[in-house]
Parts: sequence; structure tokens; C-alpha cells
Amino acid sequence: MKFFLISIIIFTICIKSESYHVQVTGDRVSLRLTPSQNGELLGRAMKGEKFIGIKSTNGWQEVEAPEYIPAWVSSNYISNNIVTANKLNVRIGPNRNYGVLTVISKGDIIKQKEIFNDWIKIYPPTNSSIWITKDYTEIYKSQNTIKEEELEKVTENLSLDLDASMQQGIEARYLGFVKNSYAGLYEMVSLEGKQLCLIRGRKYQLEPLIDKNIVISGKEYYILSSVLPVIQPELIEILENE
Repeated sequence: MKFFLISIIIFTICIKSESYHVQVTGDRVSLRLTPSQNGELLGRAMKGEKFIGIKSTNGWQEVEAPEYIPAWVSSNYISNNIVTANKLNVRIGPNRNYGVLTVISKGDIIKQKEIFNDWIKIYPPTNSSIWITKDYTEIYKSQNTIKEEELEKVTENLSLDLDASMQQGIEARYLGFVKNSYAGLYEMVSLEGKQLCLIRGRKYQLEPLIDKNIVISGKEYYILSSVLPVIQPELIEILENE
């Protein structure tokens, strides 16, 4: 049996999501580090490109950073793709003169792209965000988006608060298949079809794993609305039979 390791950045447990979809309406629209025309330019978005929105303020739209946004960390504070410093700046270029995209913490797992001298280029961590002028964006609603919103309403009707009577944050490991579940949550079932846990993660990271046989490791949390634990992934192994 072959094992393929995927490093997953630790997710912050956040049961209720307020994100939405944003579509770019102009050509070569600037993506900036801060909500200002003087903010450092990170790239250009083409008309029709879609992002996950976070909030808007003073004529600017904050969105989750896409994978192509530059993100660099000093290799002096990384060991086996794990952050060793208590706090580590993620910068938009490979030296300390570049602006800070976000901050990651000790124990977080990075996903490498390349190495340049003493710096490692990584995929933007899940708490990374960038800014687009609101004049060139609109809220995007497709058929799929509507379905996700309907699912979100269902999850709100279920209490998704943490269950204070249960011990939270215990390390766990499960073997099985990934299935779709509620919005923002995926389900893991055993080889025999038994429900094992719910998985909290971003769509672009977990959607490719649907129906794949995996081993997932991470911390698990219990919510009031389900007897299944919600696991916060730290490492995923994709299993393939020879």
C-alpha cells in the first residue's frame, strides 16, 4: 500500500462561517496587502475571477488569499515543515523588508512551494487575506452558492456550539473515506460505511479528497448538534492500493 502525505495548515476551529463569494468585474484589478491605493501590490485579478469574501470596509473588499499570492517564511524557524517559533511572520517576499501577509504560530504546518536561500515559499496559510477595491467586485451567487447558503441555514438550525460537557482538543486519528456533509463540514465514514467524524476545512483543500481512502490526524472537538466529533486536520495521508 502506498502512502501520499499532504501537509495541511492547522485550521482554527470556527463552526459558524460568515464568508461569501466575490466576483471581479474589471480587468487586471489590483490585489493589495492593505486596503489602500498605497498598499503593496501582490498581483492582478482578471474579470470573472472569484474569491471567498471576508468583509468590506471604506470602499475595499477583504478576501481570502488565493494560492498564487506570494508567501514566504524564514527557514530558520521551520523544522520538517513545522513552525518552531512562538510567532512567525509570513511575508510577501524572501527577506525582512517585505510586508507581512499574516502570522503563524508554533506547531503550525506549512506547505512548501520552493526554497530560496534561507527562505521558504509556501502556500498562503488559511488566515491570510488580501484586499480589492470594492468598485470592481460584486457578490457572486451561482446555483452552487445558493445551495451552500441553504445548507448553512440548516446548520444554523442545529446548534453548532461546542459541548462544554465533553473534553475538547484531544489528538485523534481516523481511517476512512471523505464525503460531503453540511456547508464547511465534511464527513468521514469507515470502510464499512460507519460514520466516524466530521471534518472542518476549506473547500479547495478537502473537495479533492472526496471518496478517497485517507488517514486523518488532528485535534477533535464535540458540538451540541452531533454525536460525531469535528476534527481539525493537521496531517492527511492518502492511501492507494498497489
